[in-house]
Amino acid sequence: MSERNEDAVAARIRALLSKTVENGATEAEAMSAAAKARELMDKHRLSMSDVEIQAEPIVIEDERRPNKNRVAAVDYAVNGIKAYCGVEGWRRGESYRFLGLAADVEMARYLYRMIAGAIKTELSVFQNKRGYRDRHETSTFQLSMAVRINHRLKEMSQVANAAAMTATGTALVVVKNPMVTAAYSKATAGFRWVKVSGMSSWGGAARDAGRAAGDRVNLQRPIGGQARGMLQ
Repeated sequence: MSERNEDAVAARIRALLSKTVENGATEAEAMSAAAKARELMDKHRLSMSDVEIQAEPIVIEDERRPNKNRVAAVDYAVNGIKAYCGVEGWRRGESYRFLGLAADVEMARYLYRMIAGAIKTELSVFQNKRGYRDRHETSTFQLSMAVRINHRLKEMSQVANAAAMTATGTALVVVKNPMVTAAYSKATAGFRWVKVSGMSSWGGAARDAGRAAGDRVNLQRPIGGQARGMLQ
């Protein structure tokens, strides 16, 4: 594919990912935009050979975290984000750092922002309905919502990755994963991983409400030109 066509694809992806909740889109519209961006990227790579994809540079970019020095609810959805986007990442102070191919990293950052915003919005709705702001229930709601979104993204990634191929006929994950894994190992060599305290879940109504909120976030992805819900 020519450099001009690649630039055009990148521009279309950026335009789709600009449809954030903060910019006036609904959460459903924001997730629909993310799904279309993923589909566009997969189609773009379907025209590229294994060698062309392997020649793409690995980038590292930071996304600002909602909480500077403690675990944020959205952090519990990061494994799903990484699986769906084909990236790696780690917490770095005030930011979450993503590593992978440029378009994948851009998608991961977008999902991180969108999910963080969705959790904040749904938490406000939950608190207003309950009429008070119990700390344990607040934590339980956010954690349950994030864990549910994380689970859905992982299941979606299995479907999406099984369908994504290169022009050579190789599964895209077979080409990308070794590149990303090697770059991640190099970037984190010598790191001393520090365990931090997580959020607590107390079950009950707050847990059920959080799970339901996680289901309401639109994580549908069009497959083969038709919109199909991965999970109900």
